[in-house]
Amino acid sequence: ECDRHESTTQAWHGLSVIRPDLTLDNCWLNRWDVKPAEMARRVLGNWHPVDHKILVCNDDVRITVGAPYNPDSYKPIDNQAFLGLIKQSIGGTDHELVSVGSVRNRGRVFASIKLNGMEEFKAAGRTFSAYLNFGNGHDKSSTLWVNTSNICTVCDNTFGANLFSGKTQQDDIRYRVRHTKNAKHKLPQIAGLIDKAVGVQAAFQIAFEELSHKEVTTDQARVWLTGFENRKQVTDSTRKKNRVEQMIHLFEKGKGNAGENKADLFSAVTEYYTHETSKNAQSNFYNSEFGGGSENKREAFFAVTDREAFHKTMSRGQSVITNRKANVFTV
Repeated sequence: ECDRHESTTQAWHGLSVIRPDLTLDNCWLNRWDVKPAEMARRVLGNWHPVDHKILVCNDDVRITVGAPYNPDSYKPIDNQAFLGLIKQSIGGTDHELVSVGSVRNRGRVFASIKLNGMEEFKAAGRTFSAYLNFGNGHDKSSTLWVNTSNICTVCDNTFGANLFSGKTQQDDIRYRVRHTKNAKHKLPQIAGLIDKAVGVQAAFQIAFEELSHKEVTTDQARVWLTGFENRKQVTDSTRKKNRVEQMIHLFEKGKGNAGENKADLFSAVTEYYTHETSKNAQSNFYNSEFGGGSENKREAFFAVTDREAFHKTMSRGQSVITNRKANVFTV
């Protein structure tokens, strides 16, 4: 009832307020803010101040945000500071604010930006969308964070995905600021990440394009996938063999794939661990963004782009297949 999502396009939940004129100076987070309110407790009919405060909204003080907090250990970062951080980070850079809003009864706020040079790009015949995401938790459920991601924040689930990505991804840009007394002094440091953010996406574009020029046959793909699936523990299990065959099908017939090169090979892994690990869509999403699927996709990109890692994976896969055929498989 107290939240709102504004966007330039309709999100999956169908609740977006479409704003063609959306800017950082003209958005939902500029229409309200949080402010600390004093607290007291009643003892024997009299009110006595306590050392905790609680956040309320300046447009309606009846809206409380989060739980009481100790001002000595927790320092809120309000919407104006949050928007100021974004402006400072992208100052002088062509950009488009594509999504902004609040969730959890205004407990979390977010913004997703498309920057010039980091907007939708093509590599190996596929289209990727890259976003610079900012998020903040007024209710102590989240640090202030910034990351680069192909996930545009439009709801609490995608907020969580980007928050988690900011904690775990090794290649994307990630930065987190805890709500401590020095928090606002650290915000200007984030501005220096933007050049790197654009560079990371550009590097991925170049690397993925290069993969499309490196031919891989179906037999080679099966060997590599067998080695990749056995990289942690070598076991000749039926489950692993079936998983490899599923990815071989995606290598040849998956979205944008033709079974011809390393780009198809990597895309087969990402499509499997994004969409095929479970028949339950929610389980797929959790595994893809939070669980083992996320880890597998990161490791696959290294194993397919790094020459030494690629050859080691091929060698391991060939060993597993050879032992399987000779019926002398050993762990």
